Amino acid sequence: MLLPNRFVEEFRQDIDEVRIEEEQDPFIEFVFFNQRSNGSPLTRSQTGRRAISSVVNKDVIADQIDRGLSDPAVTHHPRWGEFYDPDAVTVWGIDVTNEDREMARDMLRDDSDFSVEETGDGFELYGPNGNHIEPNIYVDAGSDRGQDIASQIASDLEHIGADANIETRAEVLGEDFFSEPLPDEDPEDFEYGPLGRNAGPPDRTQTVADWDLLLGIQANSYPLTPDNTDTFWIADSALNAYGYVPERDNEALFEELRTTRDEEERQEVFNEIQAGLTEEVPALFLTESLDFHGVRETVELPPNFGDYGETFTEARSYKRR
Repeated sequence: MLLPNRFVEEFRQDIDEVRIEEEQDPFIEFVFFNQRSNGSPLTRSQTGRRAISSVVNKDVIADQIDRGLSDPAVTHHPRWGEFYDPDAVTVWGIDVTNEDREMARDMLRDDSDFSVEETGDGFELYGPNGNHIEPNIYVDAGSDRGQDIASQIASDLEHIGADANIETRAEVLGEDFFSEPLPDEDPEDFEYGPLGRNAGPPDRTQTVADWDLLLGIQANSYPLTPDNTDTFWIADSALNAYGYVPERDNEALFEELRTTRDEEERQEVFNEIQAGLTEEVPALFLTESLDFHGVRETVELPPNFGDYGETFTEARSYKRR
């Protein structure tokens, strides 16, 4: 059976005649950044998103909060996937040092929209209107783990002088994720929709709920068919609720990825997509999931069990997220 992470150590230590088998999981956990009109200056700015990504320590989340039962993510493709190319991506939030935190503050200081002031016990971050930046983190109310991660992110953001507010919500995957036209806008004038999760261009729309960072969504990375991830990363796609407008023509790149048969060319196209995602950071790619199965000692598994895409026939498994 597939074990919830909180039970893995108990089974490892206390359950006789059962062993734990690890299996690759295609899900990547995100923190989405609100890039619509009501988003924080920190999340609407590429500089701000990079600064956040520089200081949020994914190793702490994977090793301490997840008890070593997940791996830090780099992009919307697992690092064990055949399409992952470490030379094509920008890595954020892994092996974070004080130099990384200072770099993040300098990044903000070099942007005329921000100022970072040193105080007696830390830093204060101010936005283009001179107001202290206090981003709102929305997290699933039903997830104790999620609330621990939100607290860690809030603590990490103190290194750039941002004081985050954490709000637990029951609608992280529902209306909180939706967007809507600004009150004085006519959605019939928009170039794209649909209303709901993607209500239109970010400068003419807002998220329904007042979030800046939204935590609690795990999305399939489709390791064998990565072109299926386009629904998050195209400006007019239905799931682009957070208002990401890619600098590259992602729609054309994904279409090329779908229609190109040469594997080397497909890799080059996907490298271009992943380079854009990790440079522009529309979301913080947080962790790569792992699945853990409790298996009776008498069960013999196939030699390649654990590799993504292989079947598990000797014992039934189920998903719980």
